[in-house]
Amino acid sequence: MLLIDALKREAGLSEAEFYRLVVSRAVNEKDGTLTRELLARLQPVPKPTLPDVRFSIPASASPVDKVVAIIDAVADGKCPPDVGDMMIGMIKNMLDIYNVTELADKVKAIEERLGALGQ
Repeated sequence: MLLIDALKREAGLSEAEFYRLVVSRAVNEKDGTLTRELLARLQPVPKPTLPDVRFSIPASASPVDKVVAIIDAVADGKCPPDVGDMMIGMIKNMLDIYNVTELADKVKAIEERLGALGQ
């Protein structure tokens, strides 16, 4: 509402009059930037989304076996390569997080043992 109030106060335009002015400038003055902006508002460019992919990966499979299953799905055409790459990246990220967490736990245990020994 603040913008509409400002339009009325500063330009003496109602909301409808402002829209008419914008369209008129885009069409009659051949303002390419304004025309592109109007078209983007009227017909937004669809955002890319990943396709649904369905294939089996046993939940109990090791990370290596999961990666092999993804590579097989890509090779068999069940999964697009970019989706397969993203899924493998997710597994790698999960392993990185697990390794850092495990290392932090080990360091904490060592520090506690040293502390118990009075060092």
